[in-house]
Amino acid sequence: MSTPNTKKCLVTFKGYPEKIFVDPGTSITEAARTIGVAIPSICGGQGKCQKCRVEVSGFEKPQLACQFRVYNDVQVIVPEDISYSEYAIDKEVQEKSVELSPAVKKYSVTINDRDLLNYRSKWEFVEDTLRREHGLKVEKVDYPALAKLKDITESAGQLDVSVWMDKEIIDISAPNDESVYGIAVDIGTTTLAAYLCDLSTGKVLTTRSMLNPQVACGEDILSRITYCLKNRSGVSELHEVIIQGVNRLIKETCDSTTISSHQIMDMALAGNSCMLHLFLGVDVATLGVPPFQPVFSTLSDIKARDLGIEICDGAYIHVLPLIAGFIGADTSAVILSEEPYKSEEVILIIDAGTNGELVLGNRDRLMCTSCATGPALEGGSIICGMRASPGAIDTVKIDPANCAVEFTVIPEIGKDGKKKYVKPRGICGSGIIDCVAQMYLAGVISKNGHMKRDSCIPRIVQKNGETSFVVARASETDIGEDIVITQGDVRSVQLAKAAIQAALRIMIKKMKLDRLSRIVLAGAFGNVINIDSALALGMFPDCPVDSIEAVGNAAGDGSLIALLNTGKREEIRNVVEKVEHVDLVSEEGFQREFAYATYIPRMESPG
Repeated sequence: MSTPNTKKCLVTFKGYPEKIFVDPGTSITEAARTIGVAIPSICGGQGKCQKCRVEVSGFEKPQLACQFRVYNDVQVIVPEDISYSEYAIDKEVQEKSVELSPAVKKYSVTINDRDLLNYRSKWEFVEDTLRREHGLKVEKVDYPALAKLKDITESAGQLDVSVWMDKEIIDISAPNDESVYGIAVDIGTTTLAAYLCDLSTGKVLTTRSMLNPQVACGEDILSRITYCLKNRSGVSELHEVIIQGVNRLIKETCDSTTISSHQIMDMALAGNSCMLHLFLGVDVATLGVPPFQPVFSTLSDIKARDLGIEICDGAYIHVLPLIAGFIGADTSAVILSEEPYKSEEVILIIDAGTNGELVLGNRDRLMCTSCATGPALEGGSIICGMRASPGAIDTVKIDPANCAVEFTVIPEIGKDGKKKYVKPRGICGSGIIDCVAQMYLAGVISKNGHMKRDSCIPRIVQKNGETSFVVARASETDIGEDIVITQGDVRSVQLAKAAIQAALRIMIKKMKLDRLSRIVLAGAFGNVINIDSALALGMFPDCPVDSIEAVGNAAGDGSLIALLNTGKREEIRNVVEKVEHVDLVSEEGFQREFAYATYIPRMESPG
């Protein structure tokens, strides 16, 4: 055991150049967080999930990063199979046709000394020129923009003036670029996505995504709320982490172009209720207890500099409206993107991740709800689960005749862009859904999810005292151990899919529907999931496969629409006020429906 001392301790992570000096007693997870090394923390740092095992110098056996306290200088090795460094994230935007009406427009003002002499100040000249030449009645000028006016007017005969909502000058600059730039950001529980856009043309210039750095404090919403409740500085810590993460994402987005982050004049933001509270540094305590009420639902636009977001000094951030409880601005953005409120046919929208959001309805009636699916659908809480990164098993087929298993693995992408096969290190969300569905279809598990010990004898084993099905044998893997699906893993998938199915059945009954015309799958989950496997498990209502459509990151699409058209901001605000929120906690019959839904594919409830 390390002996405590009062000096700062040096912590280094193999593969990272940074040297970290921490106070004695700091956990490895906390040290890692300071330089952006994301170590899994499914249980929120309680030492229960066992997913954060790392190698520590001076210790023969792996240690739990969340529990190991540093009292001397150490070097840490984070195993590849738990590292998030190569997490495969697909957040491409659909680039829907949107009428351009951005919040910020750029106007040109010509300056000459003779005209200036007719005014008491340079500011009055600019204000009057905007009124005369462009019909603008500017109400105020942001201080940093005003401070630039003297230096710029003395060296230039022309100014570019950026005006927000036709009423506030937020930036003044010498002419350098006719374009005005904005950025749409989607803060997900697992990932962050950014879309850099030319507001004068509506063209998306580039997109970037990265892992949400808050995963080091918990993989899902509830674990992060728990972290905040158990740590006095939890909210401020997670606020600082997400601000740093968004700034890093913005910088990486701009670095792929010739644009400086300080040329970004506007930002539209979507995210679930918890993520937006933490982004704003607002306490999440009320989201952790019934009735799970957020502190805010709609906000006035916020100066980016007030939050430490590194874009133009005068730029605003527009936060899309929250709906209720855990149903946040990400769902508002999805609704704005898919526009079920304009449809005659009834549409079901499912955005399933660590938390599931569901929207059902049409132009006559729209309702929504959320359900806790947990991290299982993304590889979390699964014994051999991992993120969708190189080495993850992503598809599985089981021969019902002899239980032979075929699988595919996410390859590594070389510097030359070519794919390189790697041996499996674990299994990600799409592979888990495939595997459990295939186990059911092959008769390995029964309707109640119980693994039949007498079936497929060669692949049924005991792992740590738990009945397990071998997906890949040790000789086939990169970790030298069997990759398995345990009885507990099957149960985690059952609970996740039951949460979605039970919520849907409650909503369908409320709508008094006999069938659904169309199902839309939003988010990365919808892009990669095998629809046949999901239907086999009963995750979605019975319907033709061709009526199910995956639309990708609809929350990102919605935030981009709000960035490009201010009228759409008002439109979604009005729609959200009419959306009916179904509170499953207080909904009579939900627990019964949930119990029936744990069966595969389902057990029909009597009425």
